[in-house]
Amino acid sequence: MSRQSFLKGAVTLVSAGMLVKVMGFVYQWMMIRLAGTEIIGLFNMVSPLYSMALVVATAGIPTAVARLIPGRPDQGKALVQTAATILIVTSSFLCVTLLLSGPSLLRWLHKDVRVIPAFVFMMPNLLLVAVSSVIRAYFQGHFDMRQTAAAQTLEQITRISSGLLLVWLLAPYGVVWTLLGMSSAVMFSELAGFLYLWRRFRLHTETPGLIARPALPTLKQLYSFGTPLTLTRIVLTLTGVFEASLIPARLYLAGMNPSQAAAFYGELTGVAMMLLNIPSIFTYALSTSLMPSVSQAQSGGNREALAAHIQKALSVSLLICVPIALTLFFYGEFAAMKLFGIQRAAQMLKYLSAASLFFWISQVTSGILQGLGLVVHSGVTALIGSGVRLAGIWYFGANPEFMLPGVCLSLNAGFVITCLLNLLLIRLRAGACFHPGSLLRTFASGIPSALFLALFRERFPPSIPSAAAAAAVTCALFCGSLFLLREPWIRRGAAIFKTRRLRI
Repeated sequence: MSRQSFLKGAVTLVSAGMLVKVMGFVYQWMMIRLAGTEIIGLFNMVSPLYSMALVVATAGIPTAVARLIPGRPDQGKALVQTAATILIVTSSFLCVTLLLSGPSLLRWLHKDVRVIPAFVFMMPNLLLVAVSSVIRAYFQGHFDMRQTAAAQTLEQITRISSGLLLVWLLAPYGVVWTLLGMSSAVMFSELAGFLYLWRRFRLHTETPGLIARPALPTLKQLYSFGTPLTLTRIVLTLTGVFEASLIPARLYLAGMNPSQAAAFYGELTGVAMMLLNIPSIFTYALSTSLMPSVSQAQSGGNREALAAHIQKALSVSLLICVPIALTLFFYGEFAAMKLFGIQRAAQMLKYLSAASLFFWISQVTSGILQGLGLVVHSGVTALIGSGVRLAGIWYFGANPEFMLPGVCLSLNAGFVITCLLNLLLIRLRAGACFHPGSLLRTFASGIPSALFLALFRERFPPSIPSAAAAAAVTCALFCGSLFLLREPWIRRGAAIFKTRRLRI
């Protein structure tokens, strides 16, 4: 199997991620236009509990496989077969349990019982996702991100095509049937991804099946890493479940009815947070491809390589995210209004964009901490941020006058605290963080870009041409400033481009 460096792996995932994000954005836009924000809000109320079920079903085993394989490449097949066998059993048991107890749990969490059929219909996905995630981890551990990228693309194509068709056919029959259509699309997409990954795994390993008798030493290796990760993720997903229940509950106290509260939650999670998550294609790709590289450098005792990987990932993250954060802060509200025509969602995005840089960097730092084996520490920092976020939502959510900015600023506070705590842990445990010179050059280059955006927006009213021109000039100005300040990554990219141009 051909091996990729973590940056090449990141580029592979970014390429697929950009396609997947664009398709997902179009899908979400069409779904909101077709079904409305109330449907999106109800579906997103189910998502945290479904995510928690996935965390319990996978038990942190896939991440353990991805982390263990770089140090034990000859045991890769045995690790996958053992992990898949265990997860087939546990996810099947969990699926049956939630089919029986899920409706009662949802009645307790949400006053709106329309979410119950959609949740029940997604439970069979647990088995597919559990096995698929193990195969993804196998390829990730071998530094081959191409299979993950291809599976993501196939899953998104399947979800969009089946989702739009089913929602279009079922929308006339009411909210519950529309939600069932969206749930069915998720199931079809997971099935498509599983079939592709299973086929690729069989071709690469010449293994006829995934089931094998688990070996006790292998189980100990997997669960020694997976158990702390699972406990941490369960706590974090519980906060997500509580948040999905808390926001509508506080909105009821502010005077909203269930439909209005679902619409508000849909605008927050389905429009504002979706737009905020678009740049995550870069940070997710870096985080995913970085973890095995960090793990390998640490297990080999190579402190210099470990520090180089960490500084490289954080520097590249800043180079990508700073101009995007600036453009989103000045033109995000206009983009949300132009795309969705929902004033309240546009205002949400305006508030959330103020802390967007911390949100994206925290994703990269979380991957670094997992690569260092600091799974519990990563979970604790995220839990502290979630606690701050939930406290703010509880305090501001029932206040009709400060409800919208209060909820958004609470989310921002959680992003900032989680990011800073992650960076502090990386510095303390790995002895590396941002390269000081790169950090200063990046923020120094951001100052003229921010001034340009402020003056340009004041001079030219927001429109599609002016927003596109502002974004292009901002990126050019930011990169030009970094080049003049002798940022190594920009100069290296310019040298590569010049060399290839001369060859042509």
